[in-house]
Amino acid sequence: MKTVVGALVALLMSAGAHAAPSTFFADPASGCKVWNPSPQPGETIKWEGRCVDGYAQGDGKLTYVNTDHRSEEVGYWAAGKLVGKYEGRRFDSTGVPQTTIVSGYSAQQSPLQETYRKVTYPEGGYSVDYYVNGTLQGAYRQNATDNHERAAFTVVGGDGAASNRRNVIYLARYNPATKAWSGWPSAADRASKSLDGYALVTGAPGNWNITECETYDSCVAQFDVALKSQGYADWPRARMDSIDAAWEAKKRTYAEAEAAAAAHTKFIATAQADKLFTYGSRQEQEHHYDRALDAYRAIIERFPKSRLIESAASRMAAVQDKVDAQGARADAAQAQAQAQAAAATQRANIDAQRLQMEQQRQEADKQRRLVAYNQCKASADKCTTDCLTTAGAGVIGGIAGLMNRNAVNTNGLQTINQRAQDTCSRCESMSNQCELMKP
Repeated sequence: MKTVVGALVALLMSAGAHAAPSTFFADPASGCKVWNPSPQPGETIKWEGRCVDGYAQGDGKLTYVNTDHRSEEVGYWAAGKLVGKYEGRRFDSTGVPQTTIVSGYSAQQSPLQETYRKVTYPEGGYSVDYYVNGTLQGAYRQNATDNHERAAFTVVGGDGAASNRRNVIYLARYNPATKAWSGWPSAADRASKSLDGYALVTGAPGNWNITECETYDSCVAQFDVALKSQGYADWPRARMDSIDAAWEAKKRTYAEAEAAAAAHTKFIATAQADKLFTYGSRQEQEHHYDRALDAYRAIIERFPKSRLIESAASRMAAVQDKVDAQGARADAAQAQAQAQAAAATQRANIDAQRLQMEQQRQEADKQRRLVAYNQCKASADKCTTDCLTTAGAGVIGGIAGLMNRNAVNTNGLQTINQRAQDTCSRCESMSNQCELMKP
């Protein structure tokens, strides 16, 4: 699979295959061109759908044929590129389909601001990634493996790296004895770390809050409560429904645009000169400069003896100047958008560096506190040992005094006992202070 399904395909492709630069591929049978974002050696395509001006257009199915597999995408294409909602599957060399299904939108090419990519797994779990203008914003995971974990988080930086996740909610595998936890561990990792329980983990890297769960069901209940508290409650379904509704509305505009384009083409080919000039003037006023140019050009080409020839030629030149100015403004806007995107990426990188520095500072502070605590504890333990030794001497002296009152200095024994009590009190106070220092 290609386009937004490229990540899944990369995972399933055989090792050693290298993708060529993105380009348009032509269907050998029809010649219709379709965008291939990651061509593979020896790969061919088959397009089933309409072809407009040589490019795939509208609802259809695109099949990528390779030596050891084929993959299919069913969706909506505009000017040869997949832009609408789609569903993708992969088949092995014998035609057996894989049960993993990818659906969603092309995050890079979609006309929608917000899109999603959903992967449904054989075990019945799924994961959903959300994008805004092609940049990853957050994700939701449910039962994606046999561990039955769940997760929701937002992302800074756009790459989805664990260190860039914020407002995290994990229903994670957990070891109550060691307090260790892991999201999506392999079976071997789960066994080696005895991750037999579950815990709810919230927060962000370097600042985790862990709540042990008595049962998996109780953890699910806590996870659902956390979803609502963090504003994630609509992510699993309602947010996808909203995006799908936006696509259906956009799809109608595509159909309307195609109908308008067909009507325009017919009018340009059949209308008389005066009607063409009126039409061109109206299109110019509405800033449809391409249509205005078509109308004025038709007058010159189809009616060379018309009295409107000079006026049409004059308006063509004026409209072309407007088109050039519009293009310059678009280039400037694109440059500004690119600069803003670069600045946003730089800010995200700085935020990530600051977070890393803060985590390092917290870890260093924790180590310093641990050293101070150990030193304090060692002093308190020594104090306690001395206290017990002194107290022990007092007890022995007391026993000797009971046996032979003439053999002991009673006043001295009382002094020793008092000192031992005072020392023990100081030791206890010191030990309490140490506990306050414990990291």
